[in-house]
Amino acid sequence: MDGITEPVVLVLGHPIAGNPAQFALERAFEGLNLSWRVLSCDVPHLDLQRAIDGAWVLGFRGVLLDQNLVHGEVDIATVQSPTLTNQLVAGCDLYFREQDSAHWSAVNALSLFLQQAVKSDAAIEPACSDLDSPGKDPSDEPSSGDGPEAETIPAPDLLCIGPPHPSLADLLTPDTNISPIAWASPEAIRNANIIALTQQMDLDNWPACDEAKLVIDLANPPNAVEEIQTLGYQVVGRETIRIGILRECIQRWTAENPDIEVLTEAVEEYLAL
Repeated sequence: MDGITEPVVLVLGHPIAGNPAQFALERAFEGLNLSWRVLSCDVPHLDLQRAIDGAWVLGFRGVLLDQNLVHGEVDIATVQSPTLTNQLVAGCDLYFREQDSAHWSAVNALSLFLQQAVKSDAAIEPACSDLDSPGKDPSDEPSSGDGPEAETIPAPDLLCIGPPHPSLADLLTPDTNISPIAWASPEAIRNANIIALTQQMDLDNWPACDEAKLVIDLANPPNAVEEIQTLGYQVVGRETIRIGILRECIQRWTAENPDIEVLTEAVEEYLAL
């Protein structure tokens, strides 16, 4: 009888089609000479709790949730079952095993990446490209997966345009300028050092940028990254974020640093960019 003896990780989404995570993780494991396997499954929100518990029982080494499951429309409290171990952790997208633990450890990899992007330019792409990938290898910078959890540092002069995204919570301060609609005045944009977008924007009224300003695009569907970059802004977009999350996953699961170029090329190939 055939069986899987290698370590296996699980990628969950709804839908899962079009998600390059499995392909990129497989390439990264191969580049690290690790005999790890990756499975992907489409799991609706109502079945997510059972999927997380089942992955633990079946011995999976880790689980990655697509953002559409992390911040879906179904309240986690309404889908938890007292007959299960209730290992689903609200707001977390990355699950991993720690030695001698009787349950999953979980973190918000997106939030960790955003904090790192704000503190360092390692995740910023300064010029236009087909894939808004990191400008230099983040393995040159300390990662949130190295040693103790990274200290949370609120972002100075942050402008949030659109409904605040849950993964931005650690960056918000009482002075954060929040525009709940997809609009902000040119003056507000000029006065911000960091701009987080959670909705598609009309960029016609955006002023050109002649200094270092970071734009984090969390909108779904995404904004026109190339157009924002053309105006002079540094941008962390969907694919940069995706690669940052995948890197965090591999570090948590294997304690290894993947080659960022391998992840980038795999995502580009999958998306045919």
